[in-house]
Amino acid sequence: MVINMGKRKKKATSKSPAQKEVAKNGGKSRAKKPLTPPIQRPMPLMAQVEQTLRKAIADNSFPSGKLPTLIELAEELRVSRETVRLALDSLQSEGLIVKRRRQGTFVSTFSAPGSIKARQRKVIGYLIEEGFIEEYKFGDSLSEVVSQSQGSLILSGAIIEAGRHNYQVLTASAQPSNLYKAFEQINEPEPISGIILACLEGGKLHKRVVGRGIPAVIVDHDMNVPKIGSVRPDSYQNARLAVSYLAELGHRKIACAQWRQIDLNPWFLRGYRQGLRAEKIKRCQAWELLVELSEKGAMEALDQLMKIPQRPTAIICFHNTFASQLVAVAQQQGYKIPEDLCIMGGGGEEVMDLTCTQLNWQDLGKTAVNMLLKAIDAGKKYKTEHITIPYELREGKTTTSIKVGE
Repeated sequence: MVINMGKRKKKATSKSPAQKEVAKNGGKSRAKKPLTPPIQRPMPLMAQVEQTLRKAIADNSFPSGKLPTLIELAEELRVSRETVRLALDSLQSEGLIVKRRRQGTFVSTFSAPGSIKARQRKVIGYLIEEGFIEEYKFGDSLSEVVSQSQGSLILSGAIIEAGRHNYQVLTASAQPSNLYKAFEQINEPEPISGIILACLEGGKLHKRVVGRGIPAVIVDHDMNVPKIGSVRPDSYQNARLAVSYLAELGHRKIACAQWRQIDLNPWFLRGYRQGLRAEKIKRCQAWELLVELSEKGAMEALDQLMKIPQRPTAIICFHNTFASQLVAVAQQQGYKIPEDLCIMGGGGEEVMDLTCTQLNWQDLGKTAVNMLLKAIDAGKKYKTEHITIPYELREGKTTTSIKVGE
């Protein structure tokens, strides 16, 4: 049995000189025709394999009902085994074929030749905004790497969860000015079922997505866009959890190192203040440090802490990377951690022995996918949701209990 992937159609040719002469002599005036048809975007390889197998099933190319092995199909179609496997998985999700362990892959008994229809593409998009780090300047390359790592974990969680529901994920990234163009590229040649937006600067894009009726979810950003759901870390709960933990250890002078771009995450500082109120700890404005997330910022923060008359015994940092930098700077200056100062991280990078609150970043991606699939299934009846993912406490060696009165 030979499966053909199909041949390209011959390009249309221009008229011959003789034909042009006849038209000229006849006094007829015709608009010039293009030499070739418009160039079309090539269909993804997996889609080509899927289409070829679909046609082969419809043409009853497998009389016995059994398909060739994955290796045989890959060799015959001259594609990778993974491409064939993905195409077969797609056909199996439709019920066109069945896989039987140790027996092979078979055409489903209810798949009559000629009755196979092209399915709606089970694909969701994932659009990432570039330039976020450059625009808001974390302060050093390490923080940029950490942010990218968290983004990768969120994306991997989305891909894993989408795969569980037999969906593929098409990803694209672009500068804020090119976000809509990137969205259009994902949405061709066939419309996607929905899209996850890891975008902060995308007001026009969000409106266009809503206007076209495409289900969407914003991930890892605090934005309230009508008809678009969102999933983000619960920074408010994060800071409250950290304050509660330190209060249990006996600390009553707890500082907070907040990223100076407070407009992008006001919840962390609000949670810190509410945590103090809940523990009946008097708030001191000098304890609230707005910092640059860098080693230089850590040095400045330590200098400010040591100059405060009512010097704090503990500090909660915006994320783990800054906490680890503060630990290193303090130790270089001769301070003992945690005896002289307890330092706690607010999540992000995995730092050995650091006491911190931490988030399962893959859960953000998984939750975003489940929310999006819910929106896809519900259609116009879907009610927008906004979900926050809570942090968990991880005890390390950078905090300790303190005697009452110290």
